[in-house]
Amino acid sequence: RPIEDLQQLAASVPYPSVQCRAAIAQGRLQAHLGNADAASGHYDNALGLANNHDLVALAIELLRERAVLSVHFERYEEATTWANQIIGFAQEHGANYSQQRARDLRALALCHLGREVDQALDHLRASLRRATERAVPKDVFRGHDYLARALAATGRQGDAQHHRRHADELGRSLRVAHA
Repeated sequence: RPIEDLQQLAASVPYPSVQCRAAIAQGRLQAHLGNADAASGHYDNALGLANNHDLVALAIELLRERAVLSVHFERYEEATTWANQIIGFAQEHGANYSQQRARDLRALALCHLGREVDQALDHLRASLRRATERAVPKDVFRGHDYLARALAATGRQGDAQHHRRHADELGRSLRVAHA
C-alpha cells in the first residue's frame, strides 16, 4: 500500500521536486523489498524529471541513489559508472560533499572488483580520517562501514572486523542502515 500511496501523491501534486521525492521513496521501498530493477526505474524516472526542471541537488542525490543501489545489489561495475557520473556532475556544480561521497562509493566498488585496491583503500582511510576530524557521526559510521566492506572484499578480515565493530557500534547509536 505505501507504494500506491506514493504514486497517488506524485500524480496529485504539480511540483516536480515533490514528484521526485515520491519517486525516491518508491525506489527506496522497492530496493528494500529486493526489487533492484523496479527501484532503478523509479530513480531513472525521477532523474529525468529532475534534469528536465534543473533540480541539480535532486539530480545529484538520484545519481547517488543509483550508485548505492548498484553497490547494494553487488553490481560493482555499474556502481563505478554511476560514481564517475556523480563526480563529474557534482564537480561541475560545486557540490564537494557529493563528490566525496561518490569517490567513497567508487573506492568501495573498486575493492570489490579487485582493481586499484591500494589506492581505493588509501582513499577510504583518508575519508574516514576527515570524517573523524570533523566529528560527523554519520560520515564516521559510513567510513568504518565502507572500510569494513572493502577490506573484507580484499581478504583482509582482521582489519575488516575492526572497522565492522566500530561501524556496528556507531550504527546502533545512530540507528543508521547500511548505505
